[in-house]
Amino acid sequence: MLPGIVGVLALLFGLFGLGTVPVNWTGAILIGIGLALFFVDIYVASFGTLLIGGLACFIVGSYLLIDTTVPGYDGVSRPVIWASAACVVGSAFFIGLSVMRIRRKTPQTGKPAMLGDIGLVRQELNPRGMVFVNGELWSARLEDDNAAPLAVGQKVEILDVTGLLLTVKPAPADVPVTRSNVLEPRDAGVIPTPGTERI
Repeated sequence: MLPGIVGVLALLFGLFGLGTVPVNWTGAILIGIGLALFFVDIYVASFGTLLIGGLACFIVGSYLLIDTTVPGYDGVSRPVIWASAACVVGSAFFIGLSVMRIRRKTPQTGKPAMLGDIGLVRQELNPRGMVFVNGELWSARLEDDNAAPLAVGQKVEILDVTGLLLTVKPAPADVPVTRSNVLEPRDAGVIPTPGTERI
């Protein structure tokens, strides 16, 4: 809530300040248009066009904001104008880099994350069976229905995911299997209690 409260107070003080100085409303409108373009640029893929347009409106509007023909008023400080513009450009650059970095990341969940994973056959694939991948058992089918069956324990590579059915192909024997793909007994790590029977 703090940023919203500070923003509202800053807006109120700003309006009060504008009421005590000779404001050129053309400059005020240009600044408003610039801020609106900054906001729209977040949701519209303009490849920087709206950002540049908004920046131009903001800078020109800031220069025109105060009527310098009135004695005693020299207009908005030039360093403040350009520092504000630099902050806007820096923020846009930072956001753009962050978005590009996220887009280039390898998916961690869902279908795209499973493609290329290596699983283990748990029920003979002939051409359908079960494979164990990413800690789960999946129904799977061979890419080539006429291919030789794959025995239990052989490695397969996931090519496609259709609903709950995986399309796989044989993987080289030397391809490493991740730890999550190793199926351990259900009672692994459990200390038996004397006098109890294993079910």
